[in-house]
Amino acid sequence: MNPLRVDDRREIADILVITQSEVLMIQAKDSPNTEQLIGTSIQRKKATASKALEKGMNQVAGAVRYLRSQSILEMIVGGSTIRLDISKKRCVSLIVVKELFDEVLTSYSEQILKLAREIQIPCVALGYQELVQYSQLSSPAKFLQALDFIYSEGVRVGQFPRLRIWSDE
Repeated sequence: MNPLRVDDRREIADILVITQSEVLMIQAKDSPNTEQLIGTSIQRKKATASKALEKGMNQVAGAVRYLRSQSILEMIVGGSTIRLDISKKRCVSLIVVKELFDEVLTSYSEQILKLAREIQIPCVALGYQELVQYSQLSSPAKFLQALDFIYSEGVRVGQFPRLRIWSDE
């Protein structure tokens, strides 16, 4: 969680998951559940979600630039400098926002697909509820398969599907 760059000690990503074959960059844009926010209008919630998504996309682009600037990833985690060769690993990015709204899914999809083309890695956004569902999958590989499916369908049709139930078989 919260790995830092070695050059300026800025955060690379909120969470960086590195497996044998992948690097998953997660940007989580959270906001508190206060009584005031619960009573906020849908229009305001949509605007807030859009701003959070935009901020997450900018952070993903910065993280990708940092990762690509080095052949061996150097980062500070828990006060220690860690060096990992990620040159042969596939990168994937995930932006998590409080909620995404179906009626503006086309707009979200267009923005994220544009970013993915620019940074040349798959990028997907999920709302908290979707993330909770996906985290119930039986393995990290199934979780990544679900993200890959969403991304590939988004590329194919120009809009990401909203998977409510994912078969884990």
